[in-house]
Formats: sequence, C-alpha cells, structure tokens
Amino acid sequence: MTNRLHTGDLDRDEFAARVVDVADRAIVLDQTYFFGPHRLVCSDTGSIGAQRVVGLRRTRCGTLGHVVTDSEEPLPSAGDVVECHIDGLRRYRLRQLHTAQHLMEHAAEATNELRAAAGGPVTPDSATIALDFDGTGADLSAVTDWFAAAVRDDYSCGVTSSPAPPFGQLWHLDGYGVRQCDAIHLPSTGGIGGVRYVATSTGPSRACVELWVDTPHSPPEAHDCRGYESRTDVAADHRPRYTGRSA
Repeated sequence: MTNRLHTGDLDRDEFAARVVDVADRAIVLDQTYFFGPHRLVCSDTGSIGAQRVVGLRRTRCGTLGHVVTDSEEPLPSAGDVVECHIDGLRRYRLRQLHTAQHLMEHAAEATNELRAAAGGPVTPDSATIALDFDGTGADLSAVTDWFAAAVRDDYSCGVTSSPAPPFGQLWHLDGYGVRQCDAIHLPSTGGIGGVRYVATSTGPSRACVELWVDTPHSPPEAHDCRGYESRTDVAADHRPRYTGRSA
C-alpha cells in the first residue's frame, strides 16, 4: 500500500521514493507526496525521474499509480530509487480555488439562509460552486462582500482528522466552520487573494459562483479581493457560527 504523505506537508514538491511496481504506464511508489485522485479536485502533475506524471489512479490493493506519458526514456524498474518533482505552482492554484469554494459557501451561509452548496470540478485555472437558498431574493452582493472581507482579514483555516465516524479529514475555518473534505487547502484565507469571481443568479433561490485564478484569461467583469476595507472592527465573537456540512 502506498504511504500517502501530502497531508503532512502540502508545500513539499520534491522527494525520493522507491518503485514498487510499473504497469500500463503507471508507476507505483512506496511513498508519495502527489495528491489525487479526487472526485472534484484535479490530481497533481510533475515528474518521476525522466517520466512526466500527468495524473494518478488507484490500483489494486490500495496502491496508487502515477500515470506517465509516452516517452522514449525507459521506465524505472521495481526496486529503483527515483527523484520525484511536483508542479508546485499548479498545486498552489488548486489549493487556492478549492479553499475559495469552501469560503464562498461560508459567506453564503453567513449572509443568507443557505440550504445547500455543491462544489464543481477544480482545475488549476477555475472552479465553480452552486448555492441553493431558502426563499427568494438572496443577497449575492452580501455574499461576495463577506468573502472578500474574509480574504482581506486572512482568517486561519486548517485540517484535522475526524475522531469519530465518518472518519476522514475535516476542514475548518478559524474554529467556526467545519466540513468533511479530503482535498488540498491553504492554511489561511489570505492566500485566496489572487482569485477572481463572478456570482450569477440562476433562479429565484439559486446562484452560481465562478472562480478563476487571476491571470490574463480571467473575464474582465470578474471581481477580486484587493482593496477591500478590512473588517478588523468586527469582533470575532460576533462572527457567524456555522453548522457542519460535508463538502
């Protein structure tokens, strides 16, 4: 079984490992810092030796296959020790956008009667989250204002292990919001500052928020968090408390 180490050090992008097996252009290592596969968030990419890693897949017996592209370079053999590299900027963007999904859900819950939220696929460039409100007339500007202020104030967030069923990883926002999620995140909301967003009403009680990494490809109408006045005048005890919900 592959020893998965990424949860202990999400900033690590280089490591050495021993090859356990190679089959169908998938390299199985004894340990890995690569993240993936996940139902929503794209897997890491990078390299193992001279081989380009383009994704991950689960194999038999709980091992993890690092899928590599066709190459003229020979594949490593079982027992080889290989140097591995993860595309760090790509991973950081995935962490930014997925953390932004969580924070946008919190913003909707803090400012409106939120019934449900559903995150869409997270790529290195974009992500979406659908919001379903109770009643009509949801205040989307309040949602995005709360989101921008939380980014500006750089709330801490982190991950802990669930002590009771359902076991797994719990993501929490500054001790208030908690939801089950086994993906990759930032340690605080300030790192989301490079994300741009557009919130659009899709019905009387529904909305969709589109999120982009701040690049030249971002749509011109997208908002960002820079320049928003800090909410340091709002006492922490007066910030909304949340009920848990699975991501």
